[in-house]
Amino acid sequence: MVYDGNPVSDPQEVCEAFVTFFSSVFSHTTEQVRNYQFSSPFTFNGLLFAEDEVFKAMGGLDGSKGCGPDMIPPRVLKYCRVLLCGPLTAMFNKSISTGTFLDVLKVGYVIPIHKSGHQENVANYRPIVIQPALAKLFEKLK
Repeated sequence: MVYDGNPVSDPQEVCEAFVTFFSSVFSHTTEQVRNYQFSSPFTFNGLLFAEDEVFKAMGGLDGSKGCGPDMIPPRVLKYCRVLLCGPLTAMFNKSISTGTFLDVLKVGYVIPIHKSGHQENVANYRPIVIQPALAKLFEKLK
């Protein structure tokens, strides 16, 4: 691999090159949002999910996808939705009502995907994030 004109061959150095490059092109607006203070109390009263909504969203998961950091394959959620729908609905509604999201669901794997050009150049890659299956499910609910 090559980063900034310098050859990199050690696996640890290759990882660090990707981290440095992806960090250099990352927009830091997330920090601004995270530190934003609402001027008035903000609640999600009345915004709760019904079990049938969660059941339907679980059926829409792509069972061919691999595990995320939670090590739960989406196919487990998809094919066991009859049993898991109730507890997950309760967990998601608790998350909404308390305004919290489990830290374990905020973790993701960043994977470099080649865009175009020479595959040896770190700058020719874009990052994608592999999220936990439960985070994807929560995101599907609207």
